[in-house]
Amino acid sequence: MRAPSLWLPDESVAANARSGLPLLAARFFVSGGEAAEAGGGARQLHRFRITAKRFRYTLEIFRGIYGPRLQVLINEVRQVQDLLGARNDCSVALAMIHGMGCERLRTCLEKRGQRHERDFRRFWNEHFSRPEIRRRWIHYLAAYPGRKRGQEDCKATGGAP
Repeated sequence: MRAPSLWLPDESVAANARSGLPLLAARFFVSGGEAAEAGGGARQLHRFRITAKRFRYTLEIFRGIYGPRLQVLINEVRQVQDLLGARNDCSVALAMIHGMGCERLRTCLEKRGQRHERDFRRFWNEHFSRPEIRRRWIHYLAAYPGRKRGQEDCKATGGAP
């Protein structure tokens, strides 16, 4: 998610948001799509959780120049983070009990981790995987910074970004 220099110091905050956030969103969607593919593994899911966290924090910085719709988008990214965090918690717990002979607990944690992974993939597929959703996000992030509240074009976004 880190880019060498997305911030243009001679431009306004809104202009920087318009140019930088769509790029970060595109990277988020690519990374998330790769992580959501079956067989991605716990490490890849954890890396994407960190990517989602950074993306969400960046969106939160710009909340004041977008209006209320951005909070809905932030909440969706937070949900991705939460699902992946629950998956990672299972991985950490499994590593902690490794070699302790806790087979029932190990089996329980593995199943719970798999369930969280499935939940993430289902959520991703419902909220992020379709190309039109990606286009809406990028359009919203490029078009709306600096507009006054109430000027967001919800009709054009179909209720989603």
